[in-house]
Amino acid sequence: MPHAAPEPSFEEKVQILWEERQIMDVLHRYSRGFDRSDMEIARSAYWPDALDDHPGFCGLAHPMCDYFDGYHKERWEGWQHHITNTRIELDGDTAHTESYCFVAATKRDTRELVIVGGRYIRRLEKREGEWRIAAAVLVADWSLDADLTREMIETGAIGTHDRSDFSYQRPLEILRERTDLAAAR
Repeated sequence: MPHAAPEPSFEEKVQILWEERQIMDVLHRYSRGFDRSDMEIARSAYWPDALDDHPGFCGLAHPMCDYFDGYHKERWEGWQHHITNTRIELDGDTAHTESYCFVAATKRDTRELVIVGGRYIRRLEKREGEWRIAAAVLVADWSLDADLTREMIETGAIGTHDRSDFSYQRPLEILRERTDLAAAR
C-alpha cells in the first residue's frame, strides 16, 4: 500500500498561502489593467516573453494588451472583467491556474449589454522572487451575442468537457499559430 505524503508543516502551509495570494494578485492585476484601460498594469501581469492565445489574437502578451485595449475602446462603451472559481496548482516556481471568467460589456453603437463566459487558463512562473504569467489561453465558452460567439469560435481556443481540455495541459504551451497585430485586426 502506498504511503501518503507527509502533512506539510505550519510554515510550509503559510508559504503555500503566500504564493497563492501573490498569484491571485497577478490575475487580478490583469483584469484591473484592462478595466481601467491602464496597459502598464495589464502588462505587469506578464513576463515580457509571455505568449497569450485570445480569440482574435495569438502572440506576445504585451502587444496583445495594446491590441485589446484598442479593441475595447473601439467596440465597447464600458466593460468589466470578473474572475471567479480560481484553481491554483503549485509546482515549485511554476503554477498552473484555471479561472472561470465573465466579461460584461456595453456595445458602443447600441448600448446593448453583452456577456461572455469562459476560462483563463494560465501558466505562471516565479522568476527572481516574482510571479507573472508566462503562457495563457482564453477559452471563451459562450456569449449571449450570437455574432460574437461565432467570432470567438472561429478565432480562438475551444474548450472540451474531457481531459483533452487546455486546463489539463502540463506545462501549458501556446500551440496555435501566432498572429501579428496586422493579421489580428
